[in-house]
Amino acid sequence: MGDEVRPYHPLITPADKAKGLLSFKELIELHVLSVTRRMHGISMPKMRATVNYLKKAFDTASPLADVSLKTDGVHVFVEQLEQQVSASEEGQISIREIVDHYLERIGRDEQGNLWLYPFTRPSDHLDQPWIIVMDPRISFGRPVIANTGVRTSMLAERYRAGDSMQALMDDYGLEQSVIEEAIRCEMRRAA
Repeated sequence: MGDEVRPYHPLITPADKAKGLLSFKELIELHVLSVTRRMHGISMPKMRATVNYLKKAFDTASPLADVSLKTDGVHVFVEQLEQQVSASEEGQISIREIVDHYLERIGRDEQGNLWLYPFTRPSDHLDQPWIIVMDPRISFGRPVIANTGVRTSMLAERYRAGDSMQALMDDYGLEQSVIEEAIRCEMRRAA
């Protein structure tokens, strides 16, 4: 008989399958999947179990975006009935302390709006600045400087075109470190 390969369905399906376009919610889900897989080393079988459990337990089609998750690098947890529950272990209750620098970068409010503070530096930096935000309500979800609406691409384009750091600081009223973070964000996106 030999080894049979089981077909797997994708964990995240594009909103526009024909063009392969993602919604903002799907971008959030990809961020969560990437963080849990690459940075925390959670296996795909555990992520599949997590997604299946969350879809049922929280009655949602987009569990990686709709449910606040935490991880200890071994399991994925959710807060349920004031207890930490292991979603990757199909609802087992955990008393382990959870530390998660990555998934905290997703914001949500009571109305269901989501936003993301993307990584602008290599992933081994745990304490990355919260300067750049992606919010579909601001500039169609393109990266902007938080609390300003200034697009990172605009700053990077002007810098690449020869504008000095001082000129950018004067024109936008931003500190040099903020402008540098915007340029760093655009360099990571281009890579």
